[in-house]
Amino acid sequence: MNTVENESSKYEQNMVESEVLISTEDKNIQSEEYNGKSSVNKKRNKLLMVAILTVVLFVTISIILNTAIIPEYKYQKAEKFVSDRNYGKAIATYRQIYDYKDSKEKLFNATTLAMNVISFYGNDRVVGIKSDGTPVGYFDIKDWVNLIAISSNGDHITGLKSDGTVITMDWSFEDACDVDDWKNIVAISTGGKHIVGLKLDGTVVATGNNERGQCNVSDWKEIVAISTGFYYTLGLKADGTVVATGENKYGQCNVSDWAEIVAISAGDNHSAGLKKDGTVVAAGLNDDEQCDVYNWRDIIAISAGGFHTIGLKKDGTLVCTEGILSPSEDIFGWTDIVAISSRFLNAVGLKSDGTIVRSSNVYGSTDMDLF
Repeated sequence: MNTVENESSKYEQNMVESEVLISTEDKNIQSEEYNGKSSVNKKRNKLLMVAILTVVLFVTISIILNTAIIPEYKYQKAEKFVSDRNYGKAIATYRQIYDYKDSKEKLFNATTLAMNVISFYGNDRVVGIKSDGTPVGYFDIKDWVNLIAISSNGDHITGLKSDGTVITMDWSFEDACDVDDWKNIVAISTGGKHIVGLKLDGTVVATGNNERGQCNVSDWKEIVAISTGFYYTLGLKADGTVVATGENKYGQCNVSDWAEIVAISAGDNHSAGLKKDGTVVAAGLNDDEQCDVYNWRDIIAISAGGFHTIGLKKDGTLVCTEGILSPSEDIFGWTDIVAISSRFLNAVGLKSDGTIVRSSNVYGSTDMDLF
């Protein structure tokens, strides 16, 4: 009996030991599986972290490139283009970085410079200045050199040289060519029968026909821009107000209430002013809707013609008043424009590559490459 009991006890003990061994083995297997899964998870998490850090690094580098390094590079390029008088490329570059630093102001300044290099000779022919300071478009001025601005009205052309002196064609109107003693001139404008010059100190000089008082500018001070109409003259003051003298038959000189103006343009019998917020005001003859500019936005340059007004937008497109005599249908499809000029019924646009586009009433050659 004892032998049977002993055998039974041994059997039970062996079974218990076997169960313990199996249980231990199961635990070992489970532990190995857990450790394996844990290792995989660690590797997966590590790869995920590397991917996240890579994305963060890429985004950070992209932000730095797009907000600092690339804009600064383009900004410096634009500055160089201006110094080289390649205003087209300068303007195109400033447009790409419009919100960087003071690019908005630089764009406006470069556009103002570009506006000085094209002008109408007569009512339907164009003259321009190349980046080397020589003129194109009219044979009689081919010997002029070192030009930085050109202005014409009717059959007369005036040029501003880099040394601050002024050169003109022979003109039959009273004393209209009497500019030999002009010095330190920074801007010029040619009216119907008179010429006006802005001096470095903000004063203004004028010569020519004065029967309507268009040359009465001797007491003007703190002027930063000038523009001449047929028988009148506008002056933009440093405080953003505008002064006027001369013919006022149509109210073209009624500009005393204008404020925050940054650019002016005198047409034949109407005046336009560009405000610092990119809107436009106008005064004077409006029988062909040439003063209907009050809904314009994002304008950086203006040009008043005989029966129309044109606005250059910051994106290089144009707006134009839409009267019967306006060239609006010709110019609405123009793009990449950096400067404009208007005369009588006509308009021309200067593109960033230095080429000229023109409305259908412009005759003569516009096959120019100014940049």
